[in-house]
Amino acid sequence: MKYTINEVWKSLELYNLINSMREEKEARLELVKDVSDIPKNRVSKLVVASGSYDPLTIAHSSLFFRSLEIAKKLPSRRPGIEQLLILTSINHIHKKSDISKNSSLQERYRMTVDFAEGKPNVAVGMVNRGLFVDFVPLLEQVYGKNVDIYFVCGTDLMQKIADPAFYHNDYTETKKALYDLFSHRFLVSERTVDDKLLGVKETIAKSPFLKPYKNRIIELLFEKNEMFGIKLGDISSTLVRNSVKEGKDFEHFIADTSVVNTIKNLELYGKNNNYQAFVCAIQAFADINRGKKAEEYFGELINYLSLLENDEELRRKTIQFYNTQDLESISNVIRFFRGEKKS
Repeated sequence: MKYTINEVWKSLELYNLINSMREEKEARLELVKDVSDIPKNRVSKLVVASGSYDPLTIAHSSLFFRSLEIAKKLPSRRPGIEQLLILTSINHIHKKSDISKNSSLQERYRMTVDFAEGKPNVAVGMVNRGLFVDFVPLLEQVYGKNVDIYFVCGTDLMQKIADPAFYHNDYTETKKALYDLFSHRFLVSERTVDDKLLGVKETIAKSPFLKPYKNRIIELLFEKNEMFGIKLGDISSTLVRNSVKEGKDFEHFIADTSVVNTIKNLELYGKNNNYQAFVCAIQAFADINRGKKAEEYFGELINYLSLLENDEELRRKTIQFYNTQDLESISNVIRFFRGEKKS
């Protein structure tokens, strides 16, 4: 593995931020990467792309910027500029997600921020709520009530947004939620669901809750070009992860070279346990030292990570104890590393 001290610090900072947001009872939106030189009240159209993006592909990037182009051509309630916000909910991905196959939530944020760097109209945010209807008041609080929001999603997610199961199976609550949501617009692309292509018109036709808002849903078509015999719409994060695991070329599917470098340097989605141990160690140090400033234990964490690289047994124990949330045992491993215990 290749990582810099700065990368470890960013991962630790993001993990602590994610935990603090999980503990908050109030809804919160945090801009991890802001467009600082643009006042929020100057943003007239906000394109919101919400997903896990593990990792960001060229298909995602194409949808993002084509959505911005579509939004530009539509009327707005106030004069201003267009901005893209890549938004991920921390409630969708628990910290115990399978990092032997996926990246941690903090790495996803880091890769997304790296992708957004140098793009003057792209921000990155995290939110501690999972439903789109909960995003709206948070976005309006930041950007103003008269900002026009364009949510970007696929037909698979559009189905879930209109599913009463997400609103306590309450007909009235579902109607109210969708009424609030569709005060804004959706840019929706077709997706494959259960090995069948699900189109936008078909999705609307099947849902009595979506039919009243068909004029608020804009179909977002993928470009027709192919790369290496694969249609752009078929280039998914899953395809990338599987390609990495199988040792195949994947770089041409990735949205930015910085993301490619992170995947290679941290050995994401690979067959060995190096990255898994790396994440478990960072999160264990943060959990054990909860309430302390990161500066107080960061140097020790760096030293511990350097030992992990050449010690398979230490990697195995770190992963085992952290995955079972046996923080006492992992504390013993750390104390042994400090020389406080002989065993």
